[in-house]
Amino acid sequence: MSLDQLSGLHLRDPSRRGIERSGSRWLDPAVRCARDCGLPIVERAPVQVLTETRKSAVYRVALEGPLRSVIVKRYSASLGDAERVMYESVLPELSIRTLRFFGSREEGESTWLVLEDVGDEPPASDSATRASATSLVASLHLEGLRFRSPVALPRRGTEHFAARLSGARHFLQERLERDDLDARSRSVLELAVARCDLLAGRFPEIELLTRWFPETI
Repeated sequence: MSLDQLSGLHLRDPSRRGIERSGSRWLDPAVRCARDCGLPIVERAPVQVLTETRKSAVYRVALEGPLRSVIVKRYSASLGDAERVMYESVLPELSIRTLRFFGSREEGESTWLVLEDVGDEPPASDSATRASATSLVASLHLEGLRFRSPVALPRRGTEHFAARLSGARHFLQERLERDDLDARSRSVLELAVARCDLLAGRFPEIELLTRWFPETI
């Protein structure tokens, strides 16, 4: 398994497989972005929608020639900047096989990325595949230790994860206070809140332990 097999799993919602559309306010920018990257677009071909939400979307744009298609990803600017920096500045410095990155553009409040299309079939879920994926991510982190170029990536230290944990607990607690919960749902939420509290109580130990870990990507 290579990093392109992991990062190339653009299809998050299998029910959307094969949907082709024209006329969406996002489809023209997707095609325009691929064209601006110098790619041979199949003119007037429908664009395949793989996922689409208000904050992000993934499209497949048809090409002429051996590539046949590329993936065009749309993010709100704040979400797309980190992935763009990874493809532009970090991954080219590493020896790990990754998706080919064709370029990006800013349009309005959106960031668009154009990437190699490696299909949307998920990897097998057997233990060997999971072990290979774990080894790949470990290699990424180890190589990241030698990465010295300054990059504008958001910090993801213990403070970030403590804030995410606190936010998750708050969300669960709000759901727990609803009057329409059945007994089973209430029990599940109570257990989840308790686990959040348990983990939050151990965070000083986590911070002390990770203080000795070197920073990596």
